[in-house]
Amino acid sequence: MNIALEEKKVSEPLKKRFEKLASISAGHFMNDFYVGLIPPISFIFADNLGLSMTQQGMLAFVITSFGSFAQPFVGSFVDRHGKSYLLIWSVIWISFWMSFAGLVRNYYLLLGVVALGALASALFHPLGTSTVVKLGRESKGKILSVFMTIGGLSAAVAPAVALPLVHSLGLKSLALLVIPGMIVAGLMYWSGVQEVELKSETSGNIQRAKGNLFPGIKNLFVLCLVSVNKNFIRKGLTAFGIQILIMKGLDLKIAGLLLSLNLFMVPLGTMFGGFMNDRYGSRTSLMIFNGLVFVLMLGIVLGEGLLAAAAFTLVGIMLSASNTPIVIISHELMPDNTSMSYGWVMGFAGGIGAMGLLLIGGISDAYGLSAAIGIMALPAFLMVLLSYRLMKPNSQKNTA
Repeated sequence: MNIALEEKKVSEPLKKRFEKLASISAGHFMNDFYVGLIPPISFIFADNLGLSMTQQGMLAFVITSFGSFAQPFVGSFVDRHGKSYLLIWSVIWISFWMSFAGLVRNYYLLLGVVALGALASALFHPLGTSTVVKLGRESKGKILSVFMTIGGLSAAVAPAVALPLVHSLGLKSLALLVIPGMIVAGLMYWSGVQEVELKSETSGNIQRAKGNLFPGIKNLFVLCLVSVNKNFIRKGLTAFGIQILIMKGLDLKIAGLLLSLNLFMVPLGTMFGGFMNDRYGSRTSLMIFNGLVFVLMLGIVLGEGLLAAAAFTLVGIMLSASNTPIVIISHELMPDNTSMSYGWVMGFAGGIGAMGLLLIGGISDAYGLSAAIGIMALPAFLMVLLSYRLMKPNSQKNTA
């Protein structure tokens, strides 16, 4: 009897913690779902509002800018004043603005609506990451990888839902999509997400914070450079992948299949990265993944046919596997500013890396696609050098 009571005392907190983690992950899915809702159907907005291609592209740019570039600044606010209940409100906020974008009939008002909605993403990602890491305790890598994987799955779901819905019922039907967001927000409240205490265990130790402020910022900058280069490669392979594979001698249908497979590897790689992180440590895992990215990029650049196809597919795993180690290292470097550090390495750095598409496109126009592919191997080499820099003993010290 006593043993059963003790087991119940232990299992109840674990069950409650699991419910919170599951609901926050569901919130992450909905957040990313709404972020990915408008770009795939922007051509329908263009038809209805008479938009040019530039205006159509501006919609996606505004969502990316407010959702990514704002993350470190919103994260700084979260570290000082953030409460876990804001996760619930961010899901409500983004579901409202993005769903009702279909009712807007003015282009500039539409830009304002999607910008307001995207700000919720800038809040949810750093705050959500800090919250799940807090709940994850000794299994931070695994828990964080699950959280990130579930959010990543929405990339395929959003267009699959939005396109047939809008095609059948028109843009106004987007308003119906506010319902799942409200349901998930309710589940988050029911699970007790608002009860999670986010204060750092090390907060208040002013001497430790002062003694490590500069090394933490310096190494966070190095980590940001890793993330910028990683996203440069990721976005480049996604945008120009089919042309690259065709140039390597593959059929158009096969190239399209391989690109889909590459994207499918993203959640698989994120999960793999979480388990590797907990087993071998963040910095070692990051070094391994980035080294393999460099090898696989050489396979794409120098290989032909089957070799290039295999390297193109596998690089999707390794690029996404580094997500979890990057976040964990950023938290270790800035333990009292975890939301801000996440915003820099995942949000801001991701946005900067995506801008590399302009460079790849420009090089392709001027010197050909083969030259652009060769340039894409350089960031992979830089990732290895930067990871080695983070492996040095003085880069691993988090306390004075």
